[in-house]
Amino acid sequence: MANSSLDETVKKYPIEYNFLQPILGRLQHAEQAYRPGGPGNEDCRMGVLKLLYILQGQDAAFNLRSKTGDQSMASELAGLFRHVEANFNYNHYRPLVQLILEKAPDTDIWKAVLDLINTISRETPPSSIPPSFNATPVRFTLSSQKGPEQTCLLVEGRIF
Repeated sequence: MANSSLDETVKKYPIEYNFLQPILGRLQHAEQAYRPGGPGNEDCRMGVLKLLYILQGQDAAFNLRSKTGDQSMASELAGLFRHVEANFNYNHYRPLVQLILEKAPDTDIWKAVLDLINTISRETPPSSIPPSFNATPVRFTLSSQKGPEQTCLLVEGRIF
């Protein structure tokens, strides 16, 4: 995404800080409770979840595209939300939290979100999807075979 597009979108749709106000105390507490090198505690995790939820609802999130351009930032933030619930490490989210606490310019915050999405997506392998054709599982049968017990799966035993 070109920086001019990011700058224009962020200028048109500024972050509504009144939505962030209620979680600033939680984020400050998370920063104080954080131990460098550690994954973070429950305060850190809950603070990040609430921050992602609030950022996902911002108008800019619906109008900014991810670096791949495939999805809106709102959709990418939903993916981050799932990642926090499954595999949380505060070190990844800390730069964003610090920018929020410093009340950094919106452009810096959204750039940090883009960087975070890029970092997490590189770190998380895509989920395996069974092969299919038009959403139908790949299976075959020979015409001489009559019962479902004789149906063979093409991918049986394959590791995804």
